[in-house]
Formats: sequence, structure tokens, C-alpha cells
Amino acid sequence: MMRVVQFVRDEIPCDMLTTRTFQHTIEMVIAKGVVSVETTNINIRMEKALKEQAENLFSELGMNMTTAFNIFVRQSVRQGKIPFEIALIRPIEEAEMKRQARTAFGDVVREMQEQSVENGTDNIPLDDINGIIAECRQEARAEQ
Repeated sequence: MMRVVQFVRDEIPCDMLTTRTFQHTIEMVIAKGVVSVETTNINIRMEKALKEQAENLFSELGMNMTTAFNIFVRQSVRQGKIPFEIALIRPIEEAEMKRQARTAFGDVVREMQEQSVENGTDNIPLDDINGIIAECRQEARAEQ
């Protein structure tokens, strides 16, 4: 990497370099093979169908799997984290949780309706209910 940095320093006028352009220039020099950088091989196991889907996607984006993985790793290193959110809740699980919450809410409303029939409060007009609420609020304000 020091050879790359030295090459960029030697070839590009200092007044044209900012930290960002310097880093970008180093990446371009490496990518174009102007200066060689030592590389290593890694092996990754994944489902065959997933690999094929990824290769098709990356091909449409004009890159191969190696380039895509290198982009991921570079972004991880730059940001000091995985460059996207990782969550335990999957969209399907979240939808199921929402469905269960709606069902539970519906059960509570039905139970309240049944209780109001049992205690004879199911026919109270809405204006009366709002009046009771307003009285309770006034009492609470007076107590403060």
C-alpha cells in the first residue's frame, strides 16, 4: 500500500489533492492496476441458488462477485460497521406480529363491548361519554 501512496504523491500535484480525492485516486490506481497490490484468496460457502442470483444482479450492475464483495468489505472498513442494518425481525415476521396485534386489539374491543352490555353501559350516548371524560379532566387539573 505504501508503494501506491507514494505513486499517487509523485504523480499528482499536491494542490489538487484533498483527503477524499487522495483516497479515491489511490483506489483508482489500484483498480486500474497501475501499481500492484498484494491480494489473497478467500473461500465463501453459500447456497447455490443465492450465488446465482447474486451473480446475475452483479452482472447487471457491471461487476462480478469479487468486485461486489470488495465493495462490501471496503465500505465496512470505511464505516467501521456492516454498511447496512441487520435485524432479527424479518418483514414476514413483522407482518405476522402486526396481524397478531390487530387480532388481540379486536379481542379487547369485543370483551369491552360484552362487558358494557352486561353492566348496562352499552347504550350511553357519545355526548354523555365525552361529558364524563371532560369532568374527569377538570377534576384532575383541579387536583394539580
